[in-house]
Amino acid sequence: MRQGTAGPDLPNSPNIPGHIQYDDFARDSFAWLVSEHDDARDLVFDVVDTRRVLRCADALRQRGAALKTSGGYSITLDSLTANGVCILRGARGMSLSVQLKRTVSGESNIANCELTRDGDLRASFLQEQFPSDQVTRHAAHNAALALDDIYLDAIESFTRAAGTSFSPDESLKSSGEMRMVLEGAAESAGFRRLVKEELGTINPAASCRISIESTPCRGSNRARVHFLNPANLAWDVNMGRRFVGQFAAV
Repeated sequence: MRQGTAGPDLPNSPNIPGHIQYDDFARDSFAWLVSEHDDARDLVFDVVDTRRVLRCADALRQRGAALKTSGGYSITLDSLTANGVCILRGARGMSLSVQLKRTVSGESNIANCELTRDGDLRASFLQEQFPSDQVTRHAAHNAALALDDIYLDAIESFTRAAGTSFSPDESLKSSGEMRMVLEGAAESAGFRRLVKEELGTINPAASCRISIESTPCRGSNRARVHFLNPANLAWDVNMGRRFVGQFAAV
């Protein structure tokens, strides 16, 4: 098979060993994706599920203060403009600050983003108070862009269309039941409500999943884990009464 001279694409791929396996590389190389053979279908499901997990892992990558460019440069949040700031450092110690906008700025404000054991997505922000209403709205819009990106990868990646994959496990929470919880201090809940409003204009399907909660985000990781994953108490009535009495005496 003669190799073309144009830029590489699927029919003009430089993968010559791959080409010689097929009569028509563009038509046949991915035919296994639509094969009706049982083993081929199992392979397709495994490949698709692996892609789902990789997309989810990408969505939950480094954020906030840990966010860096592919070149290793730090990205921080400017508290006055709500824009991300990339700090470029030269070999001689010189540094240059570059203001960023939109999604990256929203990502630089995300303090925490994780999937809980209940199958929900929880996120919090590094900063929820800004010097003006205009900057606050700008920060909320940027955060909404970042959350929409996370939603598409971490939740919609696991949506299974009817008849295209294994039947869902009814014992597990489906992607349609997953919530997005925005947590933070009670006094700054207004910012999180504004983020939800902005997300509603970007992706209503994602916005309707959001709930606003007040949690001890500023506390230790141990305290936060206990708050989010409380132990079940096997107390009888007398034990409960003694606890209430001791608590009231404090």
